[in-house]
Amino acid sequence: MITNRKGLTLVEVMVSLSLLSLVLVTLCTFTLFYLTRHQAQVKDLYHKQQLSQAANLIEKRVREMDQLDLTYFPHTQTFRSRMPRPDHPGDILTWISFSGTHHHRPMTWLYHDASSATLRSNLNREHNVLFEHIQSVQVTELVPDTLIQITVLGKAGHSHQVMLYLPHDRSLL
Repeated sequence: MITNRKGLTLVEVMVSLSLLSLVLVTLCTFTLFYLTRHQAQVKDLYHKQQLSQAANLIEKRVREMDQLDLTYFPHTQTFRSRMPRPDHPGDILTWISFSGTHHHRPMTWLYHDASSATLRSNLNREHNVLFEHIQSVQVTELVPDTLIQITVLGKAGHSHQVMLYLPHDRSLL
């Protein structure tokens, strides 16, 4: 008879493998949970940054328009400005529109296209997409022809607001 047995029994091997499997499944579950949560947070942060950048671009473009001849049309949520041509005599009309429709007008600096949820530019009929996931852009006149609030709405209820002051007496500009 063998009195000194070295090695493992089948039961010991099965118990150690089941414990190792339990630890690995637990680690994999936590890792997958962490990765999906992290991915959701990155996507959420990306959408918030898109809204912030879109709102900043809107504010910049409205401020770049000729303030002496800036007109806001509330029924179409459109800004229009008459600006001098840099290369020819005469003026050119520039537009910013947040009505949600596709604009075929040249020199549309910005417009919101609701069908594709994008903020676009149409300077020479090219319809460049500047920002995606923009559900709507709402313009509210807090003080008519003087103080305007622009709200950019995105996915999951995120929004970003900018305020624009348009002097009532434009002769001061």
